Amino acid sequence: MSLCSQLLAGYSLENSIGECYKEMVKLYDKDSDICRELMIICKRIKLNMNIENCFEDFGNRCQIEEIILFSDVINIAKRSGGNIIEIVKNAADSICQKIEVEREIETIINSKKYEQRIMDIVPLIMILYVNFTSGNMMSVMYNTLIGKLIMTICLLLYTVAFIIGEKITNISV
Repeated sequence: MSLCSQLLAGYSLENSIGECYKEMVKLYDKDSDICRELMIICKRIKLNMNIENCFEDFGNRCQIEEIILFSDVINIAKRSGGNIIEIVKNAADSICQKIEVEREIETIINSKKYEQRIMDIVPLIMILYVNFTSGNMMSVMYNTLIGKLIMTICLLLYTVAFIIGEKITNISV
């Protein structure tokens, strides 16, 4: 987004990178990953390297899908000679939308994981509550053969439900 605003301000693509670096230093620490990578790109541009190759190297070093796609967009835009400002703006908007959707999905998944944790704990809390408040009521379940069999089956079902719940909520975005 910073690159897009620099391009809209009238900077060339190469000069926009330098301005982006200045902005990123203000937002993040100078030693942050993005600032170091932008510094590398700036130095390579000063050595008259193609900006397409700089972004491609950046994508290869980071192995982040969005950066690799963005470097491909820059590469195609520079080769085709299209409206680079519009192309970069569309690419940035697409990447931002993708990140926003991923965050929304992650939020939904985390809420379901939290619900699963609560559902895992509630049966234990109920058994402890009944055991402490009415110990005689639960003694039948722990002192007789049928009670022990029923509680063993319940424990196995609880364990299976716990494992299935963990597998269902173990989703990566």
